[in-house]
Formats: sequence, C-alpha cells, structure tokens
Amino acid sequence: MKKIIRKSAMLVLSVIAISSFVACDDDSSEDIGEPQEPKMINIGFGISLTPQNGASANEIELHTFIKDGYTVVISGGISPNDEVHTNVNLEETLMVEVVGDIVVTVSHPDFNDNTIDTVAYFGIKDFTVDTSGENVNIIDLELVQGYVLVTAENGLSNVVTSVLILGQPVVLDVVYYTNAPLVDVIVETTGNTLTAQHTNVLGEGVQYMISSSSEGIEFTFPEFGTPGDGVWFP
Repeated sequence: MKKIIRKSAMLVLSVIAISSFVACDDDSSEDIGEPQEPKMINIGFGISLTPQNGASANEIELHTFIKDGYTVVISGGISPNDEVHTNVNLEETLMVEVVGDIVVTVSHPDFNDNTIDTVAYFGIKDFTVDTSGENVNIIDLELVQGYVLVTAENGLSNVVTSVLILGQPVVLDVVYYTNAPLVDVIVETTGNTLTAQHTNVLGEGVQYMISSSSEGIEFTFPEFGTPGDGVWFP
C-alpha cells in the first residue's frame, strides 16, 4: 500500500532497490544430514555491495552498512556443543568443527524493531548449511530493514521547518532505516504540510523529494521502473 496525501496532488512513487529479502525459517531440529566424522570448516558471509546500473559514488556513500559486532549462533551438527560467537566481523571467516549439517543464525545486538536508525544491518535466521562438500561455506545474508530518504530541490530546504519519519524528527538528505511494516512521513514547511505513507519492503527503499510548482510546494517523484531497474543493486 502506498498512500500520499497533501494539498497539491502530483505523485509518482520512486523505489530504489538494494536487495531482496528471503526468509529462511527451516526447522533446525530436523534433516541436518547423516553424522560425519568431525572436521573443521570455514564459514564466510556474503554481503557484496558492488554498485551496478551506473550508480555514482555519492549515491553509494549515502548508505551506511554495519559489518562488525554481529552474533552468530551455530547449532545442529556442531562438535562438541552449540556455539555462540560474538563481535563477529562479517568480512572475516569463522572456523568451526562439525559432525554434520549445521544451522546458522546471524543477528546484531544493536538492531531494534520498529524504530529508525541511520545504519543498516544484515542478518539471517535458521539457515541450514550443507557441510558434506567444500570446506568453505558462504552464507548470503539479507538486509533486515527498508530505507527512507527525504530530499529537497535546490533552495527549498530553507522552507522546511521539520521532517518526521515514524513520528521521530529527522533531517533532509540522510538515509534512515527501519523494519516497521508501514512508514509514515510528515514534512512541515512554512506554507504547507506534506504527508505520505508507504508499505516497507526489507532491503528496498523509497525516496521522497520536496519540490515546487505553480500549485505550491509538494512531494514529487521521478518516474521509476521495477526494483531491478534501481539506481544500484548489491
């Protein structure tokens, strides 16, 4: 659902895709494979953020991704007991001893539900890793928030008196991240109130632009295609 309300109506939604989210909620208590002889394997994490589709350096620098400080829980065919690794850097590998397939959950202790933040987190829940093959296993992580960016045409930032996302004061030209299912945006200007609401999609984002026309100050959006046609895609 995307709903825009304001005094002047002229809207086209702009959606910029970062990545797609696929939940992995497999039952970790079953189907973890036949027992194996204990062996050491390496676990790595896929968080590639290579810009595509002609993204500029400035567009990429708008986003801040947290890559360290994660908690990794490993269960299933782990020897001798389940393991909990803290303060993990996602750009490094973990070495663990296994006796079968394992189940991995990655989370960050600083991530909070239904609020806004200026940084983006990765994660995965109950991901099953087949340990019968290669000794290096890569787990592709997901972005666990969507993002919102509010910008203004040249000169219009001077007439903006306040910007609220989910009821919290924010500033222009800063990317904010949240996993709230619905995102409300309110912009107060010296002569108008602009309100918007959109359905949040984890790993994707919406950019609102404040512009002016003969009808006054309003939200407008450049035309935009499917998420796969976005400005950049990791």
